[in-house]
Amino acid sequence: LLLQAAARSWFVRRCVVARRDVLATRLQAHWRMYYQKNIAHTRRMHNLRHIQLRCRRFASILTMKVRFAAAQRIQNNVRIRRCQSRMQKMRWLAIALQRIWRARQVRATWGVSFRRLCR
Repeated sequence: LLLQAAARSWFVRRCVVARRDVLATRLQAHWRMYYQKNIAHTRRMHNLRHIQLRCRRFASILTMKVRFAAAQRIQNNVRIRRCQSRMQKMRWLAIALQRIWRARQVRATWGVSFRRLCR
């Protein structure tokens, strides 16, 4: 009888421990699934979104730099053309004034020399 009781208690303890192990592995599997599904997956997706956002921002900054450089080149070309046309007008006006002044000087010297000849 004593032997049977000892065997029965050993068997019950063994089954309880086995049940505990099975329950523990089930709980661990469930927790692992929950972690992978709800926590790790959301973290992974958050990190992926963050990386994607950074890449898009970097690409947009590069395109904006290229566009800004192109706009600056266009503006510089327009400024240079405007400045060149203004300088061309000023040069033409200066040359015209010089012609007028030199023509007057020539007329004045010729007038003086003709008056001397006429005397």
